[in-house]
This record gives sequence, structure tokens and C-alpha cells, in this order.
Amino acid sequence: GIKRKRVELRRFMQVNIHIFFRSILIIFVLSFFTNQSARDSNMVLAVNTLLLQYFMLFSYFMDGFAYATESLVGRFVGAKDILSLRKTVKIAFKWGWIISIAFTLVYFLGGSTLLRILTNNSEIILAAKPYLPWMAMIPIISFASFLWDGVYVGATASREMFYTMAIATILVFLPAFYIVEPLWKNHGLWFAFLFFMAVRSLGQTFWVKKAVYSKV
Repeated sequence: GIKRKRVELRRFMQVNIHIFFRSILIIFVLSFFTNQSARDSNMVLAVNTLLLQYFMLFSYFMDGFAYATESLVGRFVGAKDILSLRKTVKIAFKWGWIISIAFTLVYFLGGSTLLRILTNNSEIILAAKPYLPWMAMIPIISFASFLWDGVYVGATASREMFYTMAIATILVFLPAFYIVEPLWKNHGLWFAFLFFMAVRSLGQTFWVKKAVYSKV
């Protein structure tokens, strides 16, 4: 009836509001990252803009798996099928590990080659090489956060997803940057960014039972 439709509409709006503010926080982190790079020097800005392509390339690849996972999770949560839900998550993470390990090997062994593909500026390539180990860590550290986003959205657990993003941004990324960056400079900025991704992954992992599985 009308009452049920109102409840469904309110739930729909809440989910979208949480996703909206989560997206705002992602934009904030990336904008803060770029702004701090620019404050350092033009060379650091050029290097970090280039190196962010490693993250973007991997994220675009993982988003495809996250969307597929989101669809299946929504189906099984709606059907109250806990066995299929757990199996879907397990298979998603199995492939997540395989893909992230493959990307890590590519970035570790071919990071310099990829730099030369992305730019022909020898100064930027030389300045970027010391940061390639951070690039090799991106896939392993961040893949779970992409997959969990798909799981959480599929289960309409957007509130918990937003909370983990807020915690990772406000209580992890910013403090880590202001503590480590004065000591490590640009390496500190990359450390804070990867620490942020790691906490997102771990937070959603620890919260999944209450946020997702309890709905089935």
C-alpha cells in the first residue's frame, strides 16, 4: 500500500544519500592528494598525476567485478539466500586476489615500462621511479575495498559503507598525512593514501557480518 511505498522511497533516498556523501569523501581525498602534490612542487604534481594512473587503471578494472558482484548480492539478499550470497562473495574475492596479484606483478616488473608508455618526459620518468614500489602495493591493498563496495551497495548497506569511508578519511588518511608527510615528504603522501585504502578494506571486512549477512 501507500505506507509500504513511502518506506521503500525513504529507504531508497537514504541509500542514495549515503552513496552521495561517500563519493564526496572520495573526491575530497583525491583532491587533497592533488592539492598537496601541487604545494610541494610542479615536478611532484606531474609525478603524482602520472602515478595516479596506476591506481585509476586498476580501479576501472576492479569496478567491473564490483558491479557484477553488486547485482548478484542484491539478488541473493532479496531472495534471503545466504548460501548463494556467501558463495558469490567468496568467488568474487578469489578472483579479486588473482587479479590483484597479476596487477602487482605487472606493476612490480613492468612499472618502468608503463611509465614510458604514459609519458616521454625523461625528467618525470626519472623522478617517478622511486615511487614505483608504492604502485606495486596498490592492487593488493585496495582490491578488497572495491569488491566490498559492490557487496555493500548490493545489500543496500550504504550507511555502513559511508561510515567506513568517513573513518578512513577523517581518522586515518588526514592524521597519517600530517604525521608522516613531514618526515617522508611525497612518500608520506603515498603512505597516507595506501593506509586509507587499507583501512577501508579492513573496516568493511570486519563489518560485513553485521552490515550484509545479517540481512539474509
